[in-house]
Amino acid sequence: MLEIERYPSFLSPSALLMAETSPNKFYINRLSALNIEKEPQTLAAAIGSAFDYYIKEKIITDKLQHKILILSELKKSIEVKEANNIGKEIFNKYLENVPFDINEYQDVEICKHIGLNLMEFFNIKSIVPIYMKIDAIKNNKIHDWKVSGWTSIMGTSPKPGYYCIWDNGRPKSCHENYYENIELQEIDVNWATQLCTYGWYLGLMGKKFLVTIDLLCFNGRNELRVAKYQAWITPEFQKSVATRYALLWQSILTEKFLDRIVSHNDINLVFIASQNETWWS
Repeated sequence: MLEIERYPSFLSPSALLMAETSPNKFYINRLSALNIEKEPQTLAAAIGSAFDYYIKEKIITDKLQHKILILSELKKSIEVKEANNIGKEIFNKYLENVPFDINEYQDVEICKHIGLNLMEFFNIKSIVPIYMKIDAIKNNKIHDWKVSGWTSIMGTSPKPGYYCIWDNGRPKSCHENYYENIELQEIDVNWATQLCTYGWYLGLMGKKFLVTIDLLCFNGRNELRVAKYQAWITPEFQKSVATRYALLWQSILTEKFLDRIVSHNDINLVFIASQNETWWS
């Protein structure tokens, strides 16, 4: 009979998503005693890490020099060698194509553990430990960068709902789906879950707050489009996210999580199922 052999010390937005969409992978990687070798970093993920390094290197060296030691760890996160130059090229394209004001950034690369007391704001009797790694605080709001499409033959299109888009350096108007009070889960529920969690670090639990995202998209010719999003995180959505964290945490502590995996008895079946699960998008 399979058991939970390792109990995580915290959850995170990525752990929540993995548990919900790929329970067998979550069990194998986070809850079993198996010493599974880390999956190799994909080129796409490495390119994202490389851009992340260069944008934060600029902000830190120009404005936040007390965080200079963080850069060595960010550099280590680029595991595919060829991604380094690509990330630098994307960074340069970004600065060439989109207005960038260093003074708008209050902080970058914020790593925090919090004990999320869900009773006070959401009437959920649970305290959940959560780890988060926030890209940036920009204009006193949670801000995130995302890179998509460089490794795709066909490229990628921005998600609907952006408030403006820069197409090869030319500003264009908002998407037809955009409106002033758009909520982030209308654009992407995974983005909303992630940035909702980050907002709690700023003490915004239970309050409606605005977040911003720059999505760097590339077509098949690797031409840059930067879609800018500003959208709201509502108290109602926060409660749904808090409930998801609480249910997952309790299911781990009570071992009810085992009901989500493909077999209670055969670790081989669970492992095989885990290899066919994709948890991040």
